[in-house]
Amino acid sequence: MVVSPIIEFFSNIFNPILDPVFGILLKLPPFWGIFFITLIVTLITTLIYKKMTDQEVLRTIKEDMKQIRKDMNEFKHDTSKLADLQKRSLEKSMIQMKETMKPMLITMLPILIIFGWFSTHLAYYPIMPEDQFSVNLTFKDITGTVDILVPNEIDVIGEKTQEIRDNKAGFFLKGEEGDYTLSFNFENKTYTKDVLITKERKYKDPEKYVNENLVTIKTSNAPIKVLGLSWFWTYLVLAIVLNSLLRKVLKIH
Repeated sequence: MVVSPIIEFFSNIFNPILDPVFGILLKLPPFWGIFFITLIVTLITTLIYKKMTDQEVLRTIKEDMKQIRKDMNEFKHDTSKLADLQKRSLEKSMIQMKETMKPMLITMLPILIIFGWFSTHLAYYPIMPEDQFSVNLTFKDITGTVDILVPNEIDVIGEKTQEIRDNKAGFFLKGEEGDYTLSFNFENKTYTKDVLITKERKYKDPEKYVNENLVTIKTSNAPIKVLGLSWFWTYLVLAIVLNSLLRKVLKIH
């Protein structure tokens, strides 16, 4: 999963602030870490929504729309009446959209911030010190060899020059704890890939797009899965469920 530039932008700015706040949750199993953070974010965005909307107007629209749907079913064979009901339904929908648009735009900010934090802490497991990991390169339809250059703290297991076969080449490595830059020489060009080796729940984005004859460089960080779902889909499912429950408890329309 390649992190989008927008998510990366927010993670670079806000991660130093969020790490001390949410860092303790990284000691929990991934599901519970995602659950508690989703609960906090959903509660904040739900309260913002309630504060910034006219709940009485939304309640009235909800009741009106329910009656309109009932009338549309009753007069479904009356073309003139049905057209009038559809017009009223559209008008109500536009009022509802106008009422909810502002809090929706505002709550996008905390969601983007938390997405940035999720993507750098809960999408993959870290590469641990002295654990073997791989770096795999994919190419366009091309042949040749590629060389790897590594810092002194990292060992290359096997040859430092690999032949490109079936548009792929790979290296096996292990190293001490630290933040490193790997270099790859191919067709008289040098390409780099950052890699973080740590015991903490941190990592650099495993996949880097180059999009030349060399297409991608990818480290073998194992993805975190919760019941087979990535952090994004786990967050989305939890957010929908928690949002529905919180709206009922707080009586939000």
